This record gives sequence, C-alpha cells and structure tokens, in this order.
Amino acid sequence: FIHYWEETGVKMAKKHVGWYSKGLNDSADFRVRINQAETAQTMKMLIDIYYNNLLNLPIMWKIFKKCLNLQRF
Repeated sequence: FIHYWEETGVKMAKKHVGWYSKGLNDSADFRVRINQAETAQTMKMLIDIYYNNLLNLPIMWKIFKKCLNLQRF
C-alpha cells in the first residue's frame, strides 16, 4: 500500500486477495469480509486470521475469533 493512498491501495488489494484466495476452504466468506474492509489494517488482520485458520493454527484462531467475536469465518 506504500505506493498508493490507503483508499486506492485497499481497493487494489481487495481484487488481488480475492484472486489469491479463490478455491480455498471457506474463501467465499473470507472474500465477503475482505470486501467490507475499509482500511489496510483491517484487511491485514482479516488476512492473518483467514490464513492462520487455513493453516490449522487453532490456538491463534481461537484468540482472534474471540477478540473479533466472529461466529463463522
């Protein structure tokens, strides 16, 4: 996002994140959440949560899920 204003960078990143996650487990829910994100910080947090869960790191996932009060990802 360094080369762009945050708003433009976030919009561009949404497209790429969508492409990279396509076909992965629960990626449709993930893409919905990413597309609702408005800041780079929120996107990074969602990406970290999704890929930690995807890589089956249950302890970190439980912590993030509890912090964000997410029902399903």
